[in-house]
Amino acid sequence: MAAILVIDDDPTFGSEIDRAFRQRDLEVHIANSLGAASALINSFDYAAIVLDLLLPDGHGLTMLDTLRREAQTPSVVVVSKHIPDYARALLNYYPEVKVVFSKPVNVDSLAETVLAIAKTRIAPGTDKK
Repeated sequence: MAAILVIDDDPTFGSEIDRAFRQRDLEVHIANSLGAASALINSFDYAAIVLDLLLPDGHGLTMLDTLRREAQTPSVVVVSKHIPDYARALLNYYPEVKVVFSKPVNVDSLAETVLAIAKTRIAPGTDKK
């Protein structure tokens, strides 16, 4: 089962993602902040990360820089309510960002996209502990 890390502070959206991903046999870990995500990121070999850009403790671009520094290279799907032009331009410099969705997003379309990305990974969801 592929492990997916969802970094989003909206509990309703998190519940919808959790349901849609589990229906597709994806293991879901949800972090509601960058800090919570940082605690999880080294515990699993995530097949993909779903990343909101606007989080309570910082900007999602910070997580992309963290992943790069730690040589973590999961594919990233950005999902955000507001993506300013500067952020959209910056996302072009991160090859790990595969798709950008604007909220509100169809959760089933998001789940199918993430499932397709997860299938490209070798041995996803491996526990690193």
